[in-house]
Amino acid sequence: MFRVRNAIVRIFAILVICVKQDLCKKHVDLTSANKTTFLLNVAPGDTVVFTCPYNFNKEMNNMCAKERQHFEKRQFCFENILINRNVLALRDYVRGAYNLVSGYVNNVYTAEFTVPPVTLMNRHFECYCYIEENNNVVRKILKVHISKGMVRKIPGCDFNDDLRESTAITTFSNMNHSVVKVCDSYPKGGDTIALLCPLNYTIKPEGCFSKVYVKKEDFENEKNKLEERFNVSRKWEEEKYKIVDIETIFKEPLVTEGDESSKFTKVPVTSEEISFTCICQANNGSDNLMMNVYMNEDYDKFVKTKNDKAEYSKHVSSSTVVKETIEYGGKRDTKKKKNFALLNIHIWGTKDVPKVG
Repeated sequence: MFRVRNAIVRIFAILVICVKQDLCKKHVDLTSANKTTFLLNVAPGDTVVFTCPYNFNKEMNNMCAKERQHFEKRQFCFENILINRNVLALRDYVRGAYNLVSGYVNNVYTAEFTVPPVTLMNRHFECYCYIEENNNVVRKILKVHISKGMVRKIPGCDFNDDLRESTAITTFSNMNHSVVKVCDSYPKGGDTIALLCPLNYTIKPEGCFSKVYVKKEDFENEKNKLEERFNVSRKWEEEKYKIVDIETIFKEPLVTEGDESSKFTKVPVTSEEISFTCICQANNGSDNLMMNVYMNEDYDKFVKTKNDKAEYSKHVSSSTVVKETIEYGGKRDTKKKKNFALLNIHIWGTKDVPKVG
């Protein structure tokens, strides 16, 4: 077991080095002569680099009205992509895409992005490049195909309520973050978790999920009242938390991917009761959105009476239709419920619903 674990750590180290040295990037240069269409297949975790010597001083040939509007507004990849000649934001179409950067050097436009480690559906889109060839400006097309990875949403927190629900990759998404300030995640060992912040927000602490917030000892034993714990509008209280290395919690480092507004990691299997927090902080300091992660939580601290058990069970739901199971002694009551208000982002199936009796 020790050798296997060391081998896995070495593989992760190679992957990290690979990314840092840009050896894993897929670079597409559209200046190749005698070729107008380029195909690129990528997978979760790949970084794609797009280079195009755009020419803005020539008359555009064979350009429809939509293309001309796209060109004149400089809606280029990868911030913007094309699907059936319609312009879409990449961060909406490929939810969780990160490291979106672009710029001009010596009149050459270069852009890149990284495919998130979680993709639930195959994705296809295009990028156009207008370059000069034989005294004419012609269009070249990059066709990108992203292969899907996971088949279910992950226990993560996505505060981007301006994006479409249909593209969400986390179980908590599309909540109005002007009202909902808290997201509680209940992963199991081996799950990938994610925190996706809105535009103009930055993830804190720096280095989340390698560094995280935990409650200070003076506040660890505060009474866990239902109305406080499940209040989605409760405020972030920084003075009650301290920053620690995640290794002090899991006894091993975690491999974290992402940028300052999107973070992904896989949590290890553990039998310990775990809790930690990361936040999305508005760049002007006016707002904070909390992601609380709980593993192997002791539910007894919430449920002391039958009424408490019923109340707690109401909160143990997700933003999708689930089966809510309440068990008192040998008596079992199962019903379907749809809860749009919060909150608790772990999706339980009928076999996974925790017993609260």
